[in-house]
Amino acid sequence: MKRVESRSCSALGKELHHLRELSGLTLQDVARDAQVSASQICEFEKGVSGLRRDKVTRVEKILLRSIRERVRRSEKLLAAHAPLKINPISTHVEDDAVGGQQ
Repeated sequence: MKRVESRSCSALGKELHHLRELSGLTLQDVARDAQVSASQICEFEKGVSGLRRDKVTRVEKILLRSIRERVRRSEKLLAAHAPLKINPISTHVEDDAVGGQQ
């Protein structure tokens, strides 16, 4: 298997770290689900060492799936708390309505 290394390793590692933060998953969560050691993922995120392409792909899929699920839950939560109907605001205001004097 080919390893992801060199300059792209550092950039991709930072990207995976960012995705992991967005996903809300810990290193241990990702490692367990991707069947990759947490230390390998950590070293890859820091740009210290490479990681086989198939492992990077598994980690990325897990992170993206988690992020999509978080977005879905957020959308449901927002929809549940959003007002059912918003009446348009009138631009015409009468003096009495705003406490004006007669």
